Amino acid sequence: MFSPQKIKEISKVSKAEKWTFPKTLNALRDAGVKDYNVEFSSCTITYHGSGQKMIESDAASLKNLLPCGSSFDLKGLVDAIKIHQVKQTPYSEVVKEMVRAGVVHYRVDVIARTCTYFGTNPNEEYVEKFEEYIEPRQAAEIF
Repeated sequence: MFSPQKIKEISKVSKAEKWTFPKTLNALRDAGVKDYNVEFSSCTITYHGSGQKMIESDAASLKNLLPCGSSFDLKGLVDAIKIHQVKQTPYSEVVKEMVRAGVVHYRVDVIARTCTYFGTNPNEEYVEKFEEYIEPRQAAEIF
C-alpha cells in the first residue's frame, strides 16, 4: 500500500542516518513505491505507486547544486557511482558528482531495480542495474 507518510519518514531518516542506496530502496518498496524521479533543477522527488504519487518539493538534499555540466560525461558519472558504492559517500556528495557529469535528472525503478540517469539531450542516458539488498541479520537467518 502506497504510504506518503512512510515515504516522508524514510526520506528523512535515510539521509540523516546515511543509509545505503539498496537499504533505502527496500524501505521505499515496502512503503509502496514502484518508481521515483529526481529533478535537480526543481529540487523535487516524485514517488509513484498504486496509481498515486507524492511530490517531495524543495528537497534539501538537492539544494545549492551547481548548474549541470554542459555535456554528459559518462565516465565521470560511472566513476562517481562506483566511488559512492565502495566508499559509501553520502548522498549529497554523489549528487554533486552527478551534476558535474551533466546529469539533469534520474529515475529509479524500484521493481526492476534500475536507475536511469539522463543528460540534457535525448541520447544521453545511462542505466545502472543493482542487486537485491539483504539486511545483515536477514542474511544470517537465510544461511
